[in-house]
Amino acid sequence: MRWKLTDLAEAQIEKLKGDGIEVTPQEVLDIQALSLEAIGDFEDSIRLTGTPVVIGGIVLYPLTIGASIWREDVEALLDDDDYNSRLFVLAYCMANGRKQDAFEAHGKAALKDVYKWARQLRCNTADLLQAVNDVLGDAPRVTFSNGDDEEKQESAAYLAQMAMAIFGGNPAVWEYQLSISAVADILQKHYALTQSGNGANRKTVEGLRKLSKYVNDLRAKHNG
Repeated sequence: MRWKLTDLAEAQIEKLKGDGIEVTPQEVLDIQALSLEAIGDFEDSIRLTGTPVVIGGIVLYPLTIGASIWREDVEALLDDDDYNSRLFVLAYCMANGRKQDAFEAHGKAALKDVYKWARQLRCNTADLLQAVNDVLGDAPRVTFSNGDDEEKQESAAYLAQMAMAIFGGNPAVWEYQLSISAVADILQKHYALTQSGNGANRKTVEGLRKLSKYVNDLRAKHNG
């Protein structure tokens, strides 16, 4: 069977390369090993990144937190009835959610990036909408209970803040490498385990911490 990097390891390596850091073969192996320690086997990888849907030459994933925050800002520029543009923005975020540099533009420049990307799609709007709905169907609504056992839906930004406050680590991992539902799942398990006195979901959290530290140490070594 062909050896393949996990999505988490590949994203970290690509980010380092984008910063001008040449990653050695040994460092690739280290990053892969740490990512596997965090996410486990292929099924765990799907749980953390979401089940992909292929359409029109692209792959759509459940939204990451960083992509969702950017999407809210861009959609504020659109008319409520501009359904096609809203669909393109959402699909763009799903396709590029793990590429942090895809969300550097803001305002009209961001919309220009979305429309340029959409023109390259090899599918019609109806097929794209179906694919987006297939992805959304794989991501449960993100909710937490308050003291009165009433559910409330939390914003993506709030989830990122909670994860950072509780677990620490590299913000880019929480915001751009995991699906929103995966972050929510980790937080919900932590909440449930804390209520029962058993602590946090340690395997995933500690693994993500170690991976973040290793990547940050590589970056510091290169910049130092």
